[in-house]
Amino acid sequence: MLFLGHLVCSCYHLYAL
Repeated sequence: MLFLGHLVCSCYHLYAL
């Protein structure tokens, strides 16, 4: 579950760019 959270955060960061 931790891995999934990290992936979501990464995706969100990319979206912000």
